[in-house]
Amino acid sequence: MAISVDKQEDSAALAERLGITFPILIDDALAVTRSYQLVEEGKDIALPATFVLDREGVVVLRKIGENVMDRPKVEEVLAAVATVAAG
Repeated sequence: MAISVDKQEDSAALAERLGITFPILIDDALAVTRSYQLVEEGKDIALPATFVLDREGVVVLRKIGENVMDRPKVEEVLAAVATVAAG
């Protein structure tokens, strides 16, 4: 699942373009984003954040970027997902 602060139609268009089939929840009022302190204040935009949780809800990967370009490496995310899948 993903959470997007973009408008529903923008998120739907991106999902279609990328072939995303998992649910994307819309947080265009930044309520969830603010509750996790993931808002770049003064700009009212979300910081890039990636979380991978195991089946019990335990966070096995947590990466919060400082800007839109600061994201975890794909290999790091896939390794965390593989750990969850194997567990």
